[in-house]
Amino acid sequence: KNFREEGKPFHEMGLEEQILKASVIALARYEKADDGKMKAIINEFLKKDPDVTVHYNIGDEYPNSSYYPSEDKKYGDGVVIFFVGSPASMRMSVSYSGDRISGLADLPIELFKKKCKAPGA
Repeated sequence: KNFREEGKPFHEMGLEEQILKASVIALARYEKADDGKMKAIINEFLKKDPDVTVHYNIGDEYPNSSYYPSEDKKYGDGVVIFFVGSPASMRMSVSYSGDRISGLADLPIELFKKKCKAPGA
């Protein structure tokens, strides 16, 4: 059976709507493994609804965002991962570099964190 969400696709929503719709928003930082792989390690949950089942904890690798680097590509320092529903399933991920989220129009991470913690988020 094909699962389709009602309304417009997640990636077409505005940021506030995405934050509202997401049941979990995780921040993962790339860490180099012994074999050269860059592992996306979840180091913070910016939003996590209390009654949501999420199959990852702080310190876990999020394998879908891990990669082996190639010279002609820039990956940033990590990714912000949006999950929807329960059990939480990934809808979108955007990369960040330094303190800015390039995939969200260069939004500063601190401002994004505030938006995730805002009442009603």
